[in-house]
Amino acid sequence: MKQRMVIIASLGLCAYLAILAPVSARADEKKQTAVHKAPDKAPQPEQKKSQKHNDKDKWKKYILRKHENFLTWLNANYPAKYNELMKVLDTQPDKFARQIGSVIKTYDPIRHAQKNNPPLAKVLQEEIILKHRRDQLLHTIRNTEEKERQELVQQLKEVVATRFDNIIQKKGLQFKSLCERLERLKKDLEKRGAELETLKTEKNNNVDQRMKELLKDTGIDWK
Repeated sequence: MKQRMVIIASLGLCAYLAILAPVSARADEKKQTAVHKAPDKAPQPEQKKSQKHNDKDKWKKYILRKHENFLTWLNANYPAKYNELMKVLDTQPDKFARQIGSVIKTYDPIRHAQKNNPPLAKVLQEEIILKHRRDQLLHTIRNTEEKERQELVQQLKEVVATRFDNIIQKKGLQFKSLCERLERLKKDLEKRGAELETLKTEKNNNVDQRMKELLKDTGIDWK
């Protein structure tokens, strides 16, 4: 009897294992399939590189579009500076975005002055040249022995004196432009003041005229 129960128990366990085996196999199969499919969802190195390149192109196009007029002018008037900027834009767009503001601050006044005040534009152009020459001399002086500095220091003094004259000339042209603008504003003020007085003295006539226009199509005889 005891032996029969052992046999039945053994058969029961075998049956349970027979039932469990296909379920376990299917679970393992799903897990294995998931493992094989997972890499397909992750971006490949080529995809990442392509996406990064596309993002950089979009950023570059946005910057060029935003500053199109200024960069076109810069290329025509200061091609060396333009090419320097474009090289930075191609390699480091973020750095370009930081630099463009400083470049516009330096060169854009010249662009506007060329349209509105050509003599001032020439003075501003000369100022950039003088600043560049000043910086060159300072760099050379710092890296030159004491006995050889005297001539360089004299050159620097001449540059500083020329730049001082340049500043005076720039301020004079700006003052003249401001006076001309003030004169135009004064004339405009006088004109607007006269218009205001005319409106005040002709209030009744203007009100009557406007009422006729408003009631013209109402069928009311305004006369």
